[in-house]
Amino acid sequence: MSRPSHIRRLDIYVAFAFAAADVLLEIDKHGQVVFAVGAARALLGWPARVLSGMRLDDLIAPADHGRAAAALAPQPELHLRADRATRYEKVTEIMAMAQHYGISRIAFVTEGKAQSAP
Repeated sequence: MSRPSHIRRLDIYVAFAFAAADVLLEIDKHGQVVFAVGAARALLGWPARVLSGMRLDDLIAPADHGRAAAALAPQPELHLRADRATRYEKVTEIMAMAQHYGISRIAFVTEGKAQSAP
């Protein structure tokens, strides 16, 4: 008997996400764990099966709450588009300035080739 397609998609999502993590936690907008899998006991002190329903704050040492909040906060992203005449040094200068001010997500915007009118 075949599994429903939405279950297969969920399995694929979990496999990809877990491949890059020792513990995979899914939390809701209130910071409550709704799904957990992985080496939770070794890393967090709790087995994964009991994490569901716990608050993320309860899993992080109080001294680390500030760093955790900063890591989970939405990060600004700079979209940078430079024309062909812009010197590379200017682009790297702007990137360094952005990083200095805490912007680590930088996207380069390009334009496709202009199409001639028919």
